[in-house]
Amino acid sequence: MPGAGDGQLNHPTDVAAAPDGRVYVTDSGAQRVQYFLPAGGFLGSFGSPGSGPGQFSDPRGIAVVRV
Repeated sequence: MPGAGDGQLNHPTDVAAAPDGRVYVTDSGAQRVQYFLPAGGFLGSFGSPGSGPGQFSDPRGIAVVRV
């Protein structure tokens, strides 16, 4: 669903699946990353507009690394 609320995407640019099944989506329109359950339920988000720690300026890619 388009928008800037939780679970809504304003300009999704990339997606990555984690080993646990969570799906991470970069949302460059809202300057954040959101993550979802495998079935699509919203779990949370992180990031805000800016250039400081924890902030994004037009996020475009994402990868999940298993450590």
